[in-house]
Amino acid sequence: LERGHGDDLVVLAVTLLVFHAHKLQRPALLRRALCYLEYASTNVAYNFYFYILKVLIYSRLGVCRLDIMQTLDIKYIQYDTLTYLVLPSLVASGQQAKARQVMQSVVGFHRSCQHSGPDDMAQVFKHESFTKIKEFRRFRNRLRTSIVKMECGVAWLLGGLLENNTGEKVREFFSTH
Repeated sequence: LERGHGDDLVVLAVTLLVFHAHKLQRPALLRRALCYLEYASTNVAYNFYFYILKVLIYSRLGVCRLDIMQTLDIKYIQYDTLTYLVLPSLVASGQQAKARQVMQSVVGFHRSCQHSGPDDMAQVFKHESFTKIKEFRRFRNRLRTSIVKMECGVAWLLGGLLENNTGEKVREFFSTH
């Protein structure tokens, strides 16, 4: 993370503008916040907070900037968490193929974690890293109760049903979850 002088103030100012834009129903404040972020970005090579705020603001304006989110080099659990920033604008703008791709990657991430979980726990015992047990259990519990997983899973299934007119995917999804 590279941060320049005043970056924290920019983040604070933009956050306040986003809050007031929502509270007062004034999208012009979102555009102003976006301008501040774009200008501040010219003075610093990379600031994670700027990129997250840009994705949020573009989404609130109804524009999906999946390209910005993909430059963040985020890990799968972060991708799962940040999906709420891009998914609504993808669906609202009619980009169903991209929305299904995002949903499928979230569902795939959860599915792979579900299958690798017992192996990871076995490795903890094998290497006698007993302090990691609580961390693994907390992580698995977060995955099990993920609202994003359920939203993506259900939306992905409904989209598949509309496209394929089959109940096979429904049975497959709910048998593994």
